[in-house]
Amino acid sequence: MEATFKAFEVATVAAQKEGISEEWCARLLTTALNLVSGLQRPEETLMREAFWMGRFMAMRVLHDLSIFDYVTEKGQVTSGELAELSKADQTLLVNRNSASNVVSGLVVELDKATYEPNQLTIALTNRHMKGMVEYIFDGGMETMAKVPAYLAEIDYKNPDDQAEGPLQYRYDAQGQGLFRILGKLLDDPERTIVAGGHLYVDVAGGRGHDLFAFKQKFAEHPDKYYLFDLPHIAEDHEKCLAIVKNVTASMKRGYSQLIIEDFILPPTGTTILPALFDMQMIAFLVAMERTEKHWRELLGDAGLVVEGFHLPPGDGTGIIVTSLK
Repeated sequence: MEATFKAFEVATVAAQKEGISEEWCARLLTTALNLVSGLQRPEETLMREAFWMGRFMAMRVLHDLSIFDYVTEKGQVTSGELAELSKADQTLLVNRNSASNVVSGLVVELDKATYEPNQLTIALTNRHMKGMVEYIFDGGMETMAKVPAYLAEIDYKNPDDQAEGPLQYRYDAQGQGLFRILGKLLDDPERTIVAGGHLYVDVAGGRGHDLFAFKQKFAEHPDKYYLFDLPHIAEDHEKCLAIVKNVTASMKRGYSQLIIEDFILPPTGTTILPALFDMQMIAFLVAMERTEKHWRELLGDAGLVVEGFHLPPGDGTGIIVTSLK
């Protein structure tokens, strides 16, 4: 057992220093997760799953207090200094929430009142990661909590109407698009609109329903709008075909290839990240991530043959290589 423990310590140090390949990272992560599962009693595993939102809540609170920024900037900082910097009560908000984040590995605890950053702490100072925490917590937690009741109300059918999804159910806003519910972007009096500029760029915007709802609501701003997306976001097969055929129309048989990077759900053994993305798609967009079978059907109907599916060694998007039939 001692040799096994030492091997895990060595692998942990190597992973933190980014000294091992992505494939080995994925294999070691799977082994580590299996070890955790084997070491825990079933009741312990289920309790951790049930109480995970407390960890996320603590992360959200410390994000609001800029704790991750302070720890990263200072290098080493005490809980008293963090309380002074954030103007928060040291016991209630800093010590208790920090304890949860130490357990989650988001900060390093040097002693009972001193912290230093690790790679996760530094990542949480990135504006993209900050935005993800805000969006998923603020927009997702309550919406996710409503999904079981929503699915029960529609008799557990697969959701297919983007104006009648869990988000609309949460806000009692049936028939309304995302921006009719959440859109207050242009209500900010300090945000100036440049005439003739690019007012709205919607990446991963599906069939454009949010873009059109936004444009309709703010019709007094007639600037340029752009929509970019991959075909899986649209739930209607014919709309997906139209998007793909716009590409195939410019392809040359025997020469051109269409290469798609996206999640590919395998028939068995789906990893955690694409599975969780699929749950987010249900909650926010009434959409889905595609399986290999779904991709073959769509691309085949568009006149393409799949030359290969290339899955990543761990979590993440895969590559689909296609050419004209």
